[in-house]
Amino acid sequence: MKVLLIAAVLSAGSLCAQTPLVMQMECKDSAAISPDERIALLAKEINRSDKQNLECMFSFMDDLSRSEDARALPLIARYLDVPNPRLEKDLGRGAKIGHPVLFGGRFPAIIYIIEYRKEAIPVLVQAIASEPELTLKAKNATLGLMTVEAPNPPEGVRLLAEAASRASGISADTLSQAARFATTTWECHLILARCEGALALAAAPSPHQTQPK
Repeated sequence: MKVLLIAAVLSAGSLCAQTPLVMQMECKDSAAISPDERIALLAKEINRSDKQNLECMFSFMDDLSRSEDARALPLIARYLDVPNPRLEKDLGRGAKIGHPVLFGGRFPAIIYIIEYRKEAIPVLVQAIASEPELTLKAKNATLGLMTVEAPNPPEGVRLLAEAASRASGISADTLSQAARFATTTWECHLILARCEGALALAAAPSPHQTQPK
């Protein structure tokens, strides 16, 4: 099921209108590209400072996540810390993380990877374990995992704690940090969501204000 912010992420058809010739052809003809070709293109190393190439990659992720092609999962995970090139803002390591259901299109790969639901969990755990510390990528992977487990957040924390107990060295440390981050940050997000809901309700016009005179 699509999360609320999917509408904020630009569709594949409009992403790459101004890309270099080769990538422009790949994106323009995206509908004609087979899943195997999308996987091959997504597996390529690209210059991540090139916004046009990033937009192409995100369009391939969108196509593959819609069909829930599991081959794309580890490839999408590589981009968990890459901001949407349309936002004109590189958040860096010390970035604030938005509400897990209201990413606002800031990190498109999170949106695409949680489309796989439970199938994404091992990939997200591995993405965390592969980081040398609780980097932005590890934080985003943690929030992706917690979004998948949103009906039962303690289960997400338990998964991370168990993964930490099975790991060793730096991986165990990062997973332990992620479990603590998930515990405290998820509660903050829930509080934030309640506050945002209350503010939206307070800002809404009363029934008397909306009645025609």
